[in-house]
Amino acid sequence: METLGRGRNYTEFMKPFGPILFLCPALVALSQTTTLPLPQQPLSQVRQFLGLTDDQVNTILKNNNDYNTFSFQQQRQIQNAQSQIAVEIAKEQIDPMAVGTLYAGIESACRDLRDRAATAQKQNISVLTDAQKAKLNVLNDAMKLAATISEAQFGNLLGSAGSPPFAFNTGSSITSVGIAGFISGVPGCGSPFPGNIIPAIRIDPVAP
Repeated sequence: METLGRGRNYTEFMKPFGPILFLCPALVALSQTTTLPLPQQPLSQVRQFLGLTDDQVNTILKNNNDYNTFSFQQQRQIQNAQSQIAVEIAKEQIDPMAVGTLYAGIESACRDLRDRAATAQKQNISVLTDAQKAKLNVLNDAMKLAATISEAQFGNLLGSAGSPPFAFNTGSSITSVGIAGFISGVPGCGSPFPGNIIPAIRIDPVAP
């Protein structure tokens, strides 16, 4: 048997490298078969549903970016005011005028954010065609049913994708907190584990 160095044979020399040599073909095969997912287009589902053009999407994203820039500035002011309020309240002698002024500043910033958000939304809607606005109204009408849909899911009348719910509504006070549990689901049962989707049951019409 071939020896290496100070009497070490070839088998002993290669023993530490065994796992590496075993993994190398697997890693090569994995690199050849694994493909990274392509980045999803912004507003991809809305783009498809409304039939948005690239120019429309770009305009919407620019309007949103302008709002985000303004929002970050306002949030920074709100955080600074909150920090100053904490300092003022921690003082032995509280200055009501100073605290009130800070709270008024926070409320003013929040109002500016709401106004700017509404303005940006109008700008986004203005780039839509009449047909696209009609489709957008379909989504708006569906939004009004969100609370009813959640209640139907909580009553186990509609299924829900994701983790199985923590509890369903039984009418008792014990399940009065079930809505939060329904939303969060049972810990440890989330995707990608199989069997975590409650199937939607087709409701057959009641016979007359």
